[in-house]
Amino acid sequence: MNQKWLEKLLKSPKIFELHQELQKGASVLTEELWNSPKALVAALAQQATAKHVLILTGASQEEVRLFHDFPFFTENPVIDFPAWETLPSENVAPSPDIVGERYAALHKLSTLKQPHIILSGLQAVLQKIL
Repeated sequence: MNQKWLEKLLKSPKIFELHQELQKGASVLTEELWNSPKALVAALAQQATAKHVLILTGASQEEVRLFHDFPFFTENPVIDFPAWETLPSENVAPSPDIVGERYAALHKLSTLKQPHIILSGLQAVLQKIL
């Protein structure tokens, strides 16, 4: 995040309070925010903690809109971890594209040293990894 923007944002009492809590290592749950404020809070959390930030979304449309908002707030990588798009009871193999995207996301997480923002739907994180 651009340092000048961060300095301006930290003048807001609520943003400053959030930043301090994040630096202390406190868990933070935010709900009912629009996409751009979610992206801002996630980028702020990543900057304050220097750790991975996992964002769980409920719908794929929300995930796509949020994914496109991150470049405005952070230069760090944003990883999209997609769902298999098949049900466990179905006898259908997942799409090769989805398999490749999941492997690529896991590879980035295991090899790149800098913190990431991981964006995923709830369904994707509840499914088997491989």
